Order: sequence, then structure tokens, then C-alpha cells
Amino acid sequence: MLTNQILQGQWGCCRAMGGLTGLMVDNSRLCQFARTPYFFPPMTVTTDSPIELPALDPLELRRCLGSFVTGVTVITALDAHGQPEGITANSFSSLSLDPPLIVWSLRLNARSFLTYQNAMRFAVNILAQDQIPVSNRFASSGINRFEGIDYQPGIAGVPLIAGCASYLECSLQSTHAGGDHLLFIGRVERIQVMDKPPLAYSGGSYAKVALMES
Repeated sequence: MLTNQILQGQWGCCRAMGGLTGLMVDNSRLCQFARTPYFFPPMTVTTDSPIELPALDPLELRRCLGSFVTGVTVITALDAHGQPEGITANSFSSLSLDPPLIVWSLRLNARSFLTYQNAMRFAVNILAQDQIPVSNRFASSGINRFEGIDYQPGIAGVPLIAGCASYLECSLQSTHAGGDHLLFIGRVERIQVMDKPPLAYSGGSYAKVALMES
């Protein structure tokens, strides 16, 4: 018999949302919640046999994930010989404000994997809207990616690529295995915001960011 503990008792998110009034679904009932926390009691679902689901199609999974719009970054570091290394990544995300942490991931079979695994510092260069050529260059293999690229040394000499929308200079906090990727958690030590429109990526194509009225 398979027993899944679906939901431990948790407080609702009224306060985190600034006391806004809305609707929550609990056991197929719509519950109006007010400006005080709502407590969800523990709920256990018991089934007689494990749920069997069809295997995921990797191409369909990739297409599904591609519907999530991301920014585009180049993660830079120095290799064991002090030479600059960089790779295009959209697997970047904020993680924590206090302490200031970010996270990104890299394939285990990436050519530059050992450089990043051993580097104690790295920088997140958030690309601007006009930096598609930079993104393409650092996503290419078999070339000197920094050839013709204008950059300045940041903390401990880690490259900061010219013309980006923003920069986060980080020390490596920890790494964690995640399937065929390794997750890198960095502690942000210095930032620069250049007030340039960022480059976006969705469904396998570059995109522009257009602000909308809320």
C-alpha cells in the first residue's frame, strides 16, 4: 500500500501577500480567506497501488520548459592557470536575499565543467538586449570565446563582460548534484546595475522584454 503525505499543516500566505483577499482551493472547496493566516490541516492520500505514469518524452519536456521565459547570462570564472572562462547559461535564478545567494547549474559533461567545479569565485554577467552575438559566442564550442570580447577584471580578476545589463560577483557557497547537472550556489559580494534592457530567451529563441502596465 502506498501512502503519500501530501500536505503538512502550513500557514496560508495572506501575510506574505500583504493581506490581499483572494480564493484558495481546499479539498475541492473554494474558501474565502481574510486578512488573518489560514491553517491547512495535514492531509494524507492513500492508494492501493503506485500511480503508473507514461515516461516523459525528452523533446516534449524541453518544449514545455521552453515556455518559461528566462534571461540570458554568461557565467565567467578563471581556470586553474588563471585564464578566463565563460559559458552562456539561462539556468540562473535568485535564491535568497538574506544572505544574498544565487544559483545556476551546468551539465556534468560540459567542456568547462572542471573549471567551474574548482573555481572559488565566478561572476554572473546578465546580458543586455543588444548582446545576442555575445550569447552565441559563449554558447559555441571549439573556439577562444574571449577573442574579440571586451571585458574588465572584477574581484580576484574574474572577467566582467562589457555592455551587460547587470553584474553579480560571487564566491562559491556550495554545490549540489541535480541529475545530469551540478548546481552552484554563490554568495553575492558585489553588484552593478547598468539600467540597460535585458536579453530574454523563450522557446529556443531570443526575445525582447516589454514592460506592461499591471
